[in-house]
Amino acid sequence: MRFLDGYSGESRASRWVGWCIAFLFVALGVLNTVLPRTEKTSLLRDEYRGIHYALGIGLLLFAIWRLVLWLRFEQRPTAGQLPQPCVRWINGLCLLTLWFLLLGALLGFGYGWGEGHRLHFAGLFDLPNLMEPSRPLWQFSGYFHSGLGFTTRLLAAAAVLTGIYTLVRYRTGLIRAFPAGFGPMFYLSILIMVYALNSFQAPAPGFRAAAWFLAATPLVWGLAILLGKAGLAARPQEYGPTGGHWAWAGAAAAGLIAISAYGLYVPHLMFRVTPWSMGVAVAAPPGISSHQAPVANVRVRPATDFEGQVDAETFRWCRFCHTFQRNEPHLVGPNLHAIFGQRAGTVPNFHFSEAMAEAGAQGLVWNDETLAAYLADPDGFLPGTSMIISSGPVVGADRQAAVINLLKRETMPASHRREEEE
Repeated sequence: MRFLDGYSGESRASRWVGWCIAFLFVALGVLNTVLPRTEKTSLLRDEYRGIHYALGIGLLLFAIWRLVLWLRFEQRPTAGQLPQPCVRWINGLCLLTLWFLLLGALLGFGYGWGEGHRLHFAGLFDLPNLMEPSRPLWQFSGYFHSGLGFTTRLLAAAAVLTGIYTLVRYRTGLIRAFPAGFGPMFYLSILIMVYALNSFQAPAPGFRAAAWFLAATPLVWGLAILLGKAGLAARPQEYGPTGGHWAWAGAAAAGLIAISAYGLYVPHLMFRVTPWSMGVAVAAPPGISSHQAPVANVRVRPATDFEGQVDAETFRWCRFCHTFQRNEPHLVGPNLHAIFGQRAGTVPNFHFSEAMAEAGAQGLVWNDETLAAYLADPDGFLPGTSMIISSGPVVGADRQAAVINLLKRETMPASHRREEEE
């Protein structure tokens, strides 16, 4: 099993800790894919969250341990394995990943404390709450916790591409070119991301995408080996140190900074969230986070099997970003209690985009027709809106009607719902 040891120059402890980090990181990636796809009302959700905290604590401790080992013992491949510029780039990818894992774990605690969650170690014992629930803390910690997660995936993608290059050029692939555990960790994190990005509505597309990724792996690796044998591989005497170290180091640093900056921007790019509140808010006393009284009566159609399918595929993501009960705290989006008949952008103590606030001031009211148009194309209906639908725009009149019917049932008090007969 020496091929799993990573590159030369590592101590036994470094190899052992590296594989522990890889296991915890991959397990956390799987759990982070499962957790948001679990119903918020499910009892499993709190259990999963406890496992998430346990894995995060373990990852934090092992990341610190590995950084100490790295800083105490210089980690370099033996002479003749890879040129020094390549070594520095690989080390930069790995070191930055370790630092981001450490920071991400610390921000995870801030996110949990800010939202007022019970922090427990897989149900075995509760962690002390060191601060009161705070939306600013939750928003800041949550944004950068997510941003660092995206950044580590981008670093993983860069590492996989680097592994392909080193296999072609130096006949040393993703396992032997990287410290022990890091290469497989990077590869598996990309596999998990491929599944996650293709399974917002249903698991099947995610499994298909993951299967294509797995099938492509031996083809790409085989092609890389053939290209190396065809003459692209460097001769052994070319493996030693090369000149222009400062130029190579500067280029590597610029690349790592660019990857990190883009990764921290991805949460805003994908979900239009921000690390602090921005926009226009309707001032209200603390604790008021919803409309206090309904202003309209709604007609609710009987539930159907199709509506249940829409609930599982689409509406669950509404629950991920919004709360529905009176004065429940805002999440990424505003509390939607009693939303029908209300003017847009008027939920108390939530910061709306200027476009949404202006639309409400000009008379936009939420009803079946306006909600259907908004769900079909948020940007087209209201340019400048900060809302984005994770599973994609809700297309088709039947699907829009199902989402709106679910929204009525979830957000409107029974006294203002008229249930239609089948």
